[in-house]
Amino acid sequence: MKRYHIADLLTLSRVFFSIAIVLFAINGTSLGLTLAIFCVGEVTDALDGPFHVLYPYPRDMRYRFWREGNFPKFFDTGTDILLGVSFALYLYLRVSQIFVLWVFLPSLSIGLFVTMMIRRHPQSRDGGWIDDMDRIRHRAKLRRDDVIDDMIGIRRVLYVCAVFTLILGAIIALKIGVGWKILLILLEIVVAIVVYATKRPRSKER
Repeated sequence: MKRYHIADLLTLSRVFFSIAIVLFAINGTSLGLTLAIFCVGEVTDALDGPFHVLYPYPRDMRYRFWREGNFPKFFDTGTDILLGVSFALYLYLRVSQIFVLWVFLPSLSIGLFVTMMIRRHPQSRDGGWIDDMDRIRHRAKLRRDDVIDDMIGIRRVLYVCAVFTLILGAIIALKIGVGWKILLILLEIVVAIVVYATKRPRSKER
C-alpha cells in the first residue's frame, strides 16, 4: 500500500465504524465496546490530517476523484458528522434520550450553522463565487483571514465540546467504579485539549 493512501483509509474507516455503531445500537451491544469503537474513530479523525501532510500525493497528474475539488473536505467533514451522529443514536436508544436531545443536538446544530457560514455560495448578481465572510469583514473592519480563522476556531471548539459531552455521558453511564470513571474523565480532558491544539484554526482549510 502506498503511504499517501493512509490518510484516505483513516477517513474511510469512520464510515465502517459508524455502520458498526448503528448495528450495535440495534442489537444492544455493550456500551463499553461501542465507546471503544467510537474513540478509535475519533483517533482516526485526529490522525488523517497529519498523515495527509506527512505523506502527500505525488504530483503525477493522475486524476483521483477523491482528491479533486471540494470532495476531500466534504468527505472528511461528512465522516466526522456520521460518526458523531451514529454514537449519539446509540446513546439515545440505549442510554439516555434526554442527554442527547438537550446536550448533544444543540452543540451539533450550532456547529453545523457555523460550518455553513464558512462555506461559499453562488452570487446570482455577477454569476461568480463570493464568501459570506467578506460581508462580515466589511462590517467589522477586520482582515478576511482573521475573521475566517475566528469562525473556524469557534467551529472547532463546538466540535470538541460535542464529542467531549458524548464521551462524558457514556463514561458516566458505564457500570464501573467511581474511581475508574474519574480516571477516564481526566484522561478525556487531556485528550480533548490535545485534539483541540492539533485542530487549531488555519485559514488554508477554508
